Amino acid sequence: MIAVHYVSSIDSYHALPFTYKFVFVTWQKDSDALNVVEHARMSSDKALIKAIMTESSVQLQIEDPDDLTLENIGKAVAKTGI
Repeated sequence: MIAVHYVSSIDSYHALPFTYKFVFVTWQKDSDALNVVEHARMSSDKALIKAIMTESSVQLQIEDPDDLTLENIGKAVAKTGI
């Protein structure tokens, strides 16, 4: 499953109050629980979607849906320094 979420952050370089960042999020169940076919299907689907959505600032891959919080996404965006 793939989702894109907007995150606003301070952009001091351009002196704008905020900019929008695209965050490309991939969720999958525990990778040890995936069989070979599921893993291959996910990899190819992810590549196709990434080819269409080329403007993401951050890419996250999570295994636990509870990790998909605004706080965690904000931390990931802040780490990029964008």
